[in-house]
Amino acid sequence: MRASCILEENLDILAIAESHLLNEEVLNIDGYTWFGFNRENIHRNAKSGSGGVGFLIKDRILHDFQVSVLDRSYEGILWLKLVNKEDGQVLLPCVCYLPPENSSRAFYVNAFYEHLLVNMYQYQKEGIIFICGDFNSRCGELDDFIVGVDNVMHRNILDFTVNHYGELFIDFLINTNMIMLNGRFNKCDENFTSISVKGHSIVDYCIAQQEQFSYFSDFKVLTTSQIMNRNGNVGAFAPSCIPDHSLLIWKVNLNQSSLGVVNENQQENRHTSYKFDLKNVKNVFMSSPPILLEIGNLINKLEQEALNLEKN
Repeated sequence: MRASCILEENLDILAIAESHLLNEEVLNIDGYTWFGFNRENIHRNAKSGSGGVGFLIKDRILHDFQVSVLDRSYEGILWLKLVNKEDGQVLLPCVCYLPPENSSRAFYVNAFYEHLLVNMYQYQKEGIIFICGDFNSRCGELDDFIVGVDNVMHRNILDFTVNHYGELFIDFLINTNMIMLNGRFNKCDENFTSISVKGHSIVDYCIAQQEQFSYFSDFKVLTTSQIMNRNGNVGAFAPSCIPDHSLLIWKVNLNQSSLGVVNENQQENRHTSYKFDLKNVKNVFMSSPPILLEIGNLINKLEQEALNLEKN
């Protein structure tokens, strides 16, 4: 079923969270090459793997791009680097799987986001970035940007529940200046990403840097039932065999502009703006005697300069 849906949808890059592969197993789909990161620490008697992430890259893409694994040093996070052989443009896709809060691995959540944060600091200037996958994070109506500071459109909300993972996810987005694609493409993405007997929720996302949002278009969410209906597979499988997560689809428009390295002269002429997260500033911030003395000296200097300007 999965193979027929992949081939029918004709996707260039397919990111998979929870691949359930063991050891060095790979996914074999005609016309695609697998780049995977299987979970290593599983029970020795397990019949199938747990977790695991990976990408299926269409062979045609491999003809046009040099594809390599950029980072697979932390379980559940896999980065690839695609370099256009013709113009050198770089695409950095990342797929993630974060186990749910009630998982035995849930206590790794802080280390997970710390690693992802370091990755963003490393790669944010190297090309077009998107991070996608199952974050098991429910964000409700929380804003994924700083209201009044960032020029970002609000997203449509379907899932109004917030969990602890959702709060951590929002903190990561704000700290890295990234936003969700979910909810920002009219009615094309108005589907829940997880639909099961336990309820409906949005836990799967694609996120991108704010300044790169224009590279992305046609984001939509297709439920498994919709995909099976389109491909003529409805009724062929028992409901218990049908995945409960939806398929997130979007386009990346690589030909908008060149992403060449900025030379030193260009860098000097660029206007750089800084954003600061003031939510966690402590009351003792800048209250030590040496700092207060420096502040006082600066105030006196500015006042003196203002008086000199008035005299002149």
